[in-house]
Amino acid sequence: MAVNGPGSPDHPLSFAPVWAETLGLIRRHGDLMWPLAAAFIFLPQLLVAVLMPAPVEGQTPDFASSLLILSVGAAGFAATLLGQISIASLAVNDGTAGQTLGQVIRRCARLVLPALAVVLIQGIGVLVGTFLLILPGLWLLSRLSVALPTVAAGQHDPIEALKESWRLTDGYALRIFGCLAILTCGILLIYISILSIGVAVGAISTIAAGAQPGGWGIGRWAFEVIAAGAVAGLGIISMCFYASLLKVLRALPRDPA
Repeated sequence: MAVNGPGSPDHPLSFAPVWAETLGLIRRHGDLMWPLAAAFIFLPQLLVAVLMPAPVEGQTPDFASSLLILSVGAAGFAATLLGQISIASLAVNDGTAGQTLGQVIRRCARLVLPALAVVLIQGIGVLVGTFLLILPGLWLLSRLSVALPTVAAGQHDPIEALKESWRLTDGYALRIFGCLAILTCGILLIYISILSIGVAVGAISTIAAGAQPGGWGIGRWAFEVIAAGAVAGLGIISMCFYASLLKVLRALPRDPA
């Protein structure tokens, strides 16, 4: 007889079933997710790389350069966050919920500020917890892990989204951390592998086409395009995984208070 208790590998919060649901979401809605990732993650990543002024050795950036760096970085981050929320919305709702893609994007645009608040609070909490012997930070990361997809599901209050994540993850922090650890290791390995390919392609392209003084050569373009594509693809995987975690947690039985 299968054992489905909290310590069982057959538990629905194990990595395998969450990963299977993640892949299922990407297969079902990839025709919408990939264009979203291209528009709001790939292009902003590439534009930030293009527009960000290159540091000059021995020279401190002036006010105008610093303002440009901050503006470009903030715009890129906001666009990426909108893309992540939109992808998570498709994943949590298992589709557009009867809306057009444009309506989904407009609805998610109104969720960017709550999502930003959630990300900032999460980051501060995990950072402070990490300074306290690391383990509290990892525990907080697990407990607050589904706050962002909760916002994507339509929760406009960031505090309520964090409370909902705290409630849903109660008693499952260790399992969630295990899932996130496997996901993070996998994503890092894939990202490093893709960047290695990007470096090789860039170097070969530069050798073949020759260096371009005073600007980007074909090798730099090849590397940046591959790197931005990796961020976009892995962004889809990450957001679908977190949305899958939220869906599994919502379906789990709760012990009576």
